[in-house]
Amino acid sequence: MVVPIVLPSEKPIFEYFGLEIYLDVNDLNPLVFYGRSANKVSKIIVHLDNGLFSHLEIISIDGKPELDEGDKENFLKMIDHNLTEIIMFWIDLFVYKKSIPFKKILKPLF
Repeated sequence: MVVPIVLPSEKPIFEYFGLEIYLDVNDLNPLVFYGRSANKVSKIIVHLDNGLFSHLEIISIDGKPELDEGDKENFLKMIDHNLTEIIMFWIDLFVYKKSIPFKKILKPLF
């Protein structure tokens, strides 16, 4: 099992069966969330239209292997299922400079 190193710029939000979901304070784009499982990483951008949720876009990160299909599906579901709470975490971290909680989920949500 590969144990990833958490960088100081990474702020974990959730862990769901080995899938880590986090924010990166070095990413200045709004509403970008990262998912990592072992040494594979992808990111999700939350798109808004006139301040309302439009859609989620999952993309790969240059130079890094992307998440497997099952992890991508769980990543998308976790963001979609917890979107309001996750956006509040983003606002707390980037706007109010507050710490954000971390939650390890030990039972299936979907």
